[in-house]
Amino acid sequence: GQVKGLLVKNNLPTDQQLNRYVQELVRTLARLTAGAPKALLHEVAQPFEGVWDFWGNKPLSGGPALSIDRLIYILGELESLLLAGGEVMGEIAIREINRRVRQLVRTTSYDRLHKDVMCPGGLLIQGTKVRISMQLSPDGSHHLISWRFRFGDRDVEECTLYWDEQFAYGGLSDEES
Repeated sequence: GQVKGLLVKNNLPTDQQLNRYVQELVRTLARLTAGAPKALLHEVAQPFEGVWDFWGNKPLSGGPALSIDRLIYILGELESLLLAGGEVMGEIAIREINRRVRQLVRTTSYDRLHKDVMCPGGLLIQGTKVRISMQLSPDGSHHLISWRFRFGDRDVEECTLYWDEQFAYGGLSDEES
């Protein structure tokens, strides 16, 4: 609320103010999550990756500077996690399954996807059966990999774009359009 109010007034913080705000935010989050399960700590720290050393509570050296846009992203991610309420551990488990599927897709070559990832009966990830499929985009420029699973009483569906250097894509180039 405080950040949104300042933005509405077009009152953007200086880099120093932004860093102090994030330092205090991280200090508060560390206090609130002291003794929490490792998976929860990982989810709380994850939105800060790439711009802030969550565990050292300082800006990353040599990385991109923290921006107001990134702060808004961080706050949005934390809000969705915290709004999960009593279901927070379920939400964390779902995020972890999705993260593992994305990692699997990212590290598997195109020729191995059908054999190793898109099993007819689904793939077991963290004790959950995940069904993964792939289709070529309508314009033939990339693939779309989708997955679905049920966790507790939730049906979860996610997808990601997939592009492989070895596949002969047939999408229109800028010269052809």
